[in-house]
Amino acid sequence: MAEQLRRWWTRFGFWLVLAGLALGLGWWVRQTQGSLVAETFGVLIAPLSGSAAPRVMPDEQRVQLLDRFSILEEENRKLRALLNLEAPAGPMAISAKVIGRSADHWWQQILLNRGDRDGVPVGSVVVAATGVVGKVIQTTPHTSRVLLLSDPSSQVGVITVKSRVMGILQGRRRGAATVEFFEQQPVKLGELLITSGLSSRFPSGLVVGKVVRYDRNQSAPRAEITFSAPLGSLEWVKIYPDVPAEPGGAVDLEPADAQSLR
Repeated sequence: MAEQLRRWWTRFGFWLVLAGLALGLGWWVRQTQGSLVAETFGVLIAPLSGSAAPRVMPDEQRVQLLDRFSILEEENRKLRALLNLEAPAGPMAISAKVIGRSADHWWQQILLNRGDRDGVPVGSVVVAATGVVGKVIQTTPHTSRVLLLSDPSSQVGVITVKSRVMGILQGRRRGAATVEFFEQQPVKLGELLITSGLSSRFPSGLVVGKVVRYDRNQSAPRAEITFSAPLGSLEWVKIYPDVPAEPGGAVDLEPADAQSLR
């Protein structure tokens, strides 16, 4: 009997052990739902697939990308506002970026990245999305220098939109300016001012600012206005080459000249 069992085991024992291992492996795979097998298979074929595991972006780099995206989104918004700007009559506008301004002359001049070779002549009108900015006073092949309305030498003829009172605006090296009116007529706070035909520097109808203070207790009524264009934080502007001013407009009016126009 023992001899028969030994012979039987010699003949079938290997296959019996192999069948037991197969059944045990099948039961284990079923219990673990094949997770280890899947992981092992993934590790084995990774060198053949040619794709590496996804790289996790560091938090600092993610923050930098988000900040950059916010900056680009803000620049895009400003450019869209410029595109929707109502243009003065005249040649097609040239979009320009502010590339420089002096800390000592912050409210007086800015430097743009467009010049002679871009079709920008001296005297071109410069506007932002919300109002007039100034005039080009100097050019190079690739840049142009703009005199802002906030500069004291920028004396511009203006008129109130509702009450139609005319006057001369003079910059004060900051985000506000003074207007000397020609007539003793009431002007309401918050009233909008636009360029008039009294000066040859600008065409009429460009938005300048609004009245924030009015004093009529003088021989020539005066008002303080804030500019509609953000002259202290300009980034993008539009240049209008050779925009025609009103025919017969006075050139470079001084406050003394205003007395003779009353």
